[in-house]
Amino acid sequence: MARLDELCSKASSNIAQKDLVQRNGEYPIFGASGLIKHVDFYQQERPYIAVVKDGAGVGRVMQLPGKSSVIGTMQYIIPNEGVSVSYLAYAMEHLDLARYYTGATIPHIYFKDYCRESLRSHSTEEQRRIAAVLNQTSKLISLRKQQLAKLDELVKVRFVEMFGDPVRNNKNFITARGAAFLKLSNGKPVLEEKRRRSGIPAYGGNGISWYTDEALFPKDTLVIGRVGFQSGNVHLARGPLWVTDNAMYVAQYDAERYDLEFLYALMNAIDFTRFQDAGDLKKVTQKPFLETVYIQPPLSIQRRFAAFVERTDRAKALVQQSLAQLETLKKSLMQDYFG
Repeated sequence: MARLDELCSKASSNIAQKDLVQRNGEYPIFGASGLIKHVDFYQQERPYIAVVKDGAGVGRVMQLPGKSSVIGTMQYIIPNEGVSVSYLAYAMEHLDLARYYTGATIPHIYFKDYCRESLRSHSTEEQRRIAAVLNQTSKLISLRKQQLAKLDELVKVRFVEMFGDPVRNNKNFITARGAAFLKLSNGKPVLEEKRRRSGIPAYGGNGISWYTDEALFPKDTLVIGRVGFQSGNVHLARGPLWVTDNAMYVAQYDAERYDLEFLYALMNAIDFTRFQDAGDLKKVTQKPFLETVYIQPPLSIQRRFAAFVERTDRAKALVQQSLAQLETLKKSLMQDYFG
């Protein structure tokens, strides 16, 4: 066994994202969500590991290429001579560094808090062998995620092919104002004593936030982010369900004029995130949803689109099943390799 700080050293970045506006070039610079842009400088000559140390995604481990940099919300981890970058990155991923975070408003972690973690010590050759197996597994996982993204893109392309631009209505469908065919209701908070690990899903603006033991709405519906950066995002949610107070939902719509699956795609194509208030606390009210003019294609065409989405969803389910199996395999391999 060897301590983490015996296998690597740390280095800091003082680069702020606002400093990159005028810096354009060939060298990548990364943040917590991945590539930010290409700039005219780099801080690290060789491949290295970066850890998100502040804010969203704290503890996430990334393996990054040489001749690149990260912004100041991340920290460089530089493997020592004889230590495989890929091997160490997977080992650190297995450590689950997020459990070391402190801070309530802005979470952060420090190298000094996790540097004493012990790792199995392997020869350089064995490190490379282990890294090769995990790299191949990760590549397959990445391919499955790309397949899912392509299937999502296929649905968007099919929507445009059938309905054109819903804002400009370049296919001259009849239209209806939102208030004429739908009613929205705001969600309600899930009391702390009602929060469960399983049961009826409670949806917020970014998907399922909790589970609870009773339903606020009995049927499938559209859940819309109301407060925060997810405000304006629309989700198709299967009932029965609860909707939290940072979201709203379609409580009623005219099913003789609109198919719910089509309405979901239509609202996403209109993109209601553009109606977010400009203040620090992003929010979207019911008003733009009720005042927007929506295209209303014949219901038979809407249902033909919904049938295409259903077939695509079946294909996605097979890919997601394969993805889940690969992710389970990767976790199992990491457990074997790193304990």
